[in-house]
Amino acid sequence: MANITVSNDIDTFLQAANNAAAKSALGISDSNWENVSTNAVELRDGTTATEGYLYNTYTDASNYERGFLKWDTNEFVIGTENLGTGTARNLRLATSGVFKVSNLANTDTFINLSGYIRIGIGTVLSTYTGTGIVIGNQARVEQTAYSGVAIGDVAVCAAGNHSVALGATTVAKGAGSVALGGAGLWGGSVAYRTAEIGFPIYYNTKAYHGFQFLTVQTTDSNPKAFLTSNGGNYPIVLTTNRTYTFNGVILAQKSDYTQNASWRVSGLIKNVSGTVSLVGSTVEVIASDNSDAWSIAVEADNTNKCLKIILTAEDTVNAHASIHFIEASATTVRV
Repeated sequence: MANITVSNDIDTFLQAANNAAAKSALGISDSNWENVSTNAVELRDGTTATEGYLYNTYTDASNYERGFLKWDTNEFVIGTENLGTGTARNLRLATSGVFKVSNLANTDTFINLSGYIRIGIGTVLSTYTGTGIVIGNQARVEQTAYSGVAIGDVAVCAAGNHSVALGATTVAKGAGSVALGGAGLWGGSVAYRTAEIGFPIYYNTKAYHGFQFLTVQTTDSNPKAFLTSNGGNYPIVLTTNRTYTFNGVILAQKSDYTQNASWRVSGLIKNVSGTVSLVGSTVEVIASDNSDAWSIAVEADNTNKCLKIILTAEDTVNAHASIHFIEASATTVRV
């Protein structure tokens, strides 16, 4: 017999694993239920699939609620079922008393996951230990990062905290950065800096480009530099022998909402053998309704190897900038 029913005496049933007389009394043959080693039992019936049930309620064979473990058409199934007056019940999986997966009867499935979560699609899944979610062959979140998301094939990498990399060969390195890319015509993308969005690299030039979002608040009339919106870093840090062109818009507003101004900025900056210099830039006032001398300046910072955008205003002015950039280097150009 492949199905075993125990109504009352569970101790007798458990003893059946080791006691031939108890097996006989329960009608269990050696081929069905076996104690194969200490603290281990098997339920088997040759090539016939077996199954087991644990009841929540039972009136009769036509009215019950139960959970089951069984083989069904060569698939191992765990679930709940009901019949007659029985009610459909939820199924939950838990560790340390915390529900990890909850399937609510006739409604939705919820997944409560923590730690490093990996869903492999492909033949190789990297064993990196950062926290986050990865989907794809060799997709990964770096060991030093947390709360990253990497989706795509061939070594997609979310290396910055709270970063997102979408598409083959994309790399999100800066905290809070987003890299978008893909294989084929596009060769992926890299988001280097905090609060940066990186877009695909065209395969024939491999010029990186993306957006940075910057903020600053002045508390007096002293000049103050814009920084990335969530990491407090300078924008567009140039590595050696790279050239950037940039353009963007800036909006400033006084804290009491009485004065406003906006600008358009653009320019060209380069790093040659470790020396950063500004080739040229323009700053244009788009519109303003303030009577005070608010101004924007663009500078090259050779100490920090970066671009600086500086606001001079008063107490208290909040300003935001959206900067688009394109990066070029002889080593990243294919002809």
